[in-house]
Order: sequence, then structure tokens, then C-alpha cells
Amino acid sequence: MKKLKNPVKTANRLCALIMLLLLILQFTPFWNVDGEGISLLGYWAFPDDHNNLSSWLKDTLGGFDINEIVFWIMFVVAFCVIGVIVCLKNSQKGAVLIIPAGTGILGVLFCICEPAFRQGQVWGLHLLLCLLLVAVPVLVWIIQSRGNFEED
Repeated sequence: MKKLKNPVKTANRLCALIMLLLLILQFTPFWNVDGEGISLLGYWAFPDDHNNLSSWLKDTLGGFDINEIVFWIMFVVAFCVIGVIVCLKNSQKGAVLIIPAGTGILGVLFCICEPAFRQGQVWGLHLLLCLLLVAVPVLVWIIQSRGNFEED
């Protein structure tokens, strides 16, 4: 059977790309209320400028407070920035894949646990990227545990 090249470097670069995409999505329109596209970071940074979104979320969800999503938004932004840097700088190290896996797990929890997030129009894309951040490290771990790769 043909041996694969060491997948760690490729996985780290792929995870860095996924985290970069997830970071970019924080700046793109997420909710659309009254014809206005509002990004996650735009709402987080300037909630008073988006009272229409706050009112809509309160009405839709039967009560909402921005503090319910602040942690999640900051977590994704911080760990995506850290993850991109670390995954690119230390792309040969398998332990680095813990950062994207952890980011993905908490991102999936955010998608599942926070109803306000699921009101966004592209929340499914966020969920898909977070699932990929979990799947890529798990796949690399499976490949490595079988010993079916070559060292670079």
C-alpha cells in the first residue's frame, strides 16, 4: 500500500485557511433586518447602532440580550486569529491542531446552543466551517494512528 506524505503540514494549512474564512465571515452581513445587513462584529461593536436588530431578536426569540452572544463572537475572532498564526508558523507540529479542533467544537456549540445565531442567514456556513475544523484534525489523528504516512 502506498504511504501518504505526512498530513500534519497540509492539515495545519487547511485549518488556517478555514479559520481565516471564518474570521472574514465575522465582518460580512449575517442578519438582514429592514433591508440592512448586519455583521456579527458590527453588532457586537456597535449594538446601539442596530436597535432594529435587537428589537427583532427580542420579538423573534421571546427575549434576547446581546450579552448572550458576546463571548461566542469574541472567542471565534480571538481563536481564529491565534489559530491562523500558530498553524502557519508551526505547520509541522501535530499538537497545533488542538487549536482549530477546539475552535471548531466551541463554534459548533455556539451554532447549536444560541438561538439568536441561528436567526442569521449564513449560520449554516459558519456551522459547516466549524465542523471542518473538527473533522480535519480527527482525520489526521486517524491517519497517523494507522502509521500510514511518510515523515517530511
